[in-house]
Amino acid sequence: MVWQKGDVIELDESLPCGFRLVSRGENLAVVVDFEKPEVKRCAQTLNLIENMQLVGGMADGGPDRMLVFSIPVSAGLQVVKHLLDEFVRTLPAQVGGRATCRKWEIRRSRLIGGQGRNDPVRRDSRR
Repeated sequence: MVWQKGDVIELDESLPCGFRLVSRGENLAVVVDFEKPEVKRCAQTLNLIENMQLVGGMADGGPDRMLVFSIPVSAGLQVVKHLLDEFVRTLPAQVGGRATCRKWEIRRSRLIGGQGRNDPVRRDSRR
């Protein structure tokens, strides 16, 4: 299960994980997976961060080769997909003989029958 900013959980010792999901926040979790850590700090990535902020999103960080965003659902899935596609399009195809961005993924979870369900949207951008 993927957790997004704004999700509410409650401790529940009867469950193996020790907690249960009470409600989902209204955010998308966007994960951008880079081939090399230095791409995370390039001008195009800084521009993506600025564009995500313009639609109400926030860069939450992530390990060296990943960048995670929280973006309000109200920004619209098509808008977020467009920003990500534009970002990948503006990146140099390769750095040091390797693709710069391997993929991006959007996750939006919702409650269905009391259980969290992930609805991923993925784009593999290997060239």
